[in-house]
Amino acid sequence: MNKKLKLQFILFIFFPLVLIFSSASASTSSTDFLSRQKIFYKVMELSNAEIKTLNENLNNLRIDNKDYAQKREEFLKKLSEFEIYNKEVKEKISKTETLEDLKNLAVDFKNWREQTYNPQVQIMIDFSLIFKQQEILATTTERFEKISKDVKKLTNLGAEQKQQLNSLLETAKEKLNSANDFFQKAKIELDDYLFNSSTELATTTSTENTTSNLATTTESIEIKKQFNHFECQELIKKSFETIKEIYEIFLKMSDLVKAT
Repeated sequence: MNKKLKLQFILFIFFPLVLIFSSASASTSSTDFLSRQKIFYKVMELSNAEIKTLNENLNNLRIDNKDYAQKREEFLKKLSEFEIYNKEVKEKISKTETLEDLKNLAVDFKNWREQTYNPQVQIMIDFSLIFKQQEILATTTERFEKISKDVKKLTNLGAEQKQQLNSLLETAKEKLNSANDFFQKAKIELDDYLFNSSTELATTTSTENTTSNLATTTESIEIKKQFNHFECQELIKKSFETIKEIYEIFLKMSDLVKAT
């Protein structure tokens, strides 16, 4: 899901919820209640559309690695659970009788999205971005290698033009390496979060009546690492922007060849 689409979903879902909150004590008319109820139904439609988009993005990813494929299945299963939750909320909306009931349900839904839904969906978005950027890098690398071979085949160029082309090609190579470095850093961060959990050892001490010795037991508690979404997406963004610069270099090289 791109940033523009993601922002649209946020605006369309939470602005109507704010209306429901603010109007809970403003009016008790049946017309106003039905109006707010209709807004809530619309919110649920948008939430389901968001889940559908996330499903499509994940299913469209080209994944060969079994570990990543398993993670995708876990994400898709989680989205199915979110759909079930949305269905339950929608059923509850139909059973509300007062604006106060509607407000309480909206508060619960908002809290669920902030505390449960959003953190997990953010990981899914980062996961999708990583694989899409990987495809872009592979395509750009293939394009670079083809252009490199084509440059070597050119025999009708002057020394100055040949030098300019080689210089541009070298710049493109450096940028391709940078784009790949940004990508790898983002991927390592995501992989570390997805596959490497940290553990904290909690030690408890207890005394049994049958012995004068203390029986010490150690329990291993798994603690999921925190993931920096902003840093990961910034790295992916830098990689993508560097790729754009590479294609600008390719265009310059094409114009240079056409000018000969």
